[in-house]
Amino acid sequence: MQRPIFRGLCVLTLLAALACPVPAVAENAAGMTLSVDRAAPAIGSVVTLTLRLGLLPEGRLPKAFQVTGLEGFTLLEPPRKSGSDQVEMRLLVDRLEPFSVGPLGLVWQGADGTPRTLTSQALTLSPASNLGDRPEEAELKPIEDIDPVGRAWIKWLLRLALAAAFLLLAGAAVWYLVRRRRAALLSSEPPHVRARRELMALKAREFLEPGQVKAFYFRFSEVLRLYLEALRGFPAAEYTTPEIAAALTDDRDRALLPLLRHADLVKFADLAATPAQKEEALALALAYVQATGEAFETPASQTPREEA
Repeated sequence: MQRPIFRGLCVLTLLAALACPVPAVAENAAGMTLSVDRAAPAIGSVVTLTLRLGLLPEGRLPKAFQVTGLEGFTLLEPPRKSGSDQVEMRLLVDRLEPFSVGPLGLVWQGADGTPRTLTSQALTLSPASNLGDRPEEAELKPIEDIDPVGRAWIKWLLRLALAAAFLLLAGAAVWYLVRRRRAALLSSEPPHVRARRELMALKAREFLEPGQVKAFYFRFSEVLRLYLEALRGFPAAEYTTPEIAAALTDDRDRALLPLLRHADLVKFADLAATPAQKEEALALALAYVQATGEAFETPASQTPREEA
């Protein structure tokens, strides 16, 4: 009698189990745990946080995920996958007092695009002092005699190379100027005679080809500047026209300024120049050289001046 009753109860239990729907597993039922490689790290060190995941609904860790709960902490790199069910993070210990990390959340999207979240527990880190077990008795010393890190000699080598290059360029410039000045002083031809000869050579050329107008005014300006340099003793060949104007003290020299300014406009601003303007510029330059050339003549060598 008892056996049929037992069998009947078993059948009823089985039927009740089949009739009731099986409850769905909650998304967070898989669970997630948080661990750290050192619970008492030194201040300034780096610890590794590890999230270990249980069985996900899809059975694996997706590529696109986000870890929340790390706001305010210093991570050396973004969270990265380590295996199929593990996420690692490298955290900088930059706090003196014990602090809590977590609970952390892992946010990702399922196959249907629905955001899903796993949540871990929190854990506490207790930073260890760098001053030893008795920080109140530690004796702090000033930082001194620290050896530089890296190849400091490369930096000094580059500085020495730049200094040597600068000195070389400066020496070459000085040598060129001295040589040029000495050549002008040792020249047997007086500056006013040389300037008149070069101006007459320019007058003899027509400069009719395209582009020759600029060539004329470059040479014309150079002749006047070199003559002015020999006459007044300042480096007019290296000066700009405004600098020459500021250096002039003789009113006769100011007659050159309109000629130099017009030459600059033709050379650098592509100003057109007519043959009549070139003839007038040459006549004024020759008249200036004739009027000021007496400064280079001695009483024994004075000769009647030629007319321009």
